[in-house]
Amino acid sequence: MTPAQRLRTRKLSQARKRQANCRSKRKENGLIPLQVRLSNLAHAKATAVCDQESISLTDLYQLAINNTSPDNVPKPHLEPISGDLVGSRRISPWVCVDTHDYFYKKLLPKYTKSRIAISAIVYAYCESVLLDSE
Repeated sequence: MTPAQRLRTRKLSQARKRQANCRSKRKENGLIPLQVRLSNLAHAKATAVCDQESISLTDLYQLAINNTSPDNVPKPHLEPISGDLVGSRRISPWVCVDTHDYFYKKLLPKYTKSRIAISAIVYAYCESVLLDSE
């Protein structure tokens, strides 16, 4: 093994340990990752609201989920067919365990896919925030 390979292996090992420590600290604080896909259109709305309200995307996702009633869930938004907003992206915000369970047990069964669920919830919440600010 060359010195460069040893150095690379050592750096990778240190990175793995650092990430494991970060994950364990977040779990100690009662957080859990919400691993879903989000449409690019909903993400664009979310970043606009975050810039306007000066909050983080994680806080916005958590607020959007907590402010959604399981009796009156938002309808999915129309998907763009051309441009930069086509497609989806993976998100993995660290949210409270209560929010995680609420999304998966109360809100997700109302939709066919988790991507459609989180995109509809975030998009509707961002629309309501933008309408309230005007």
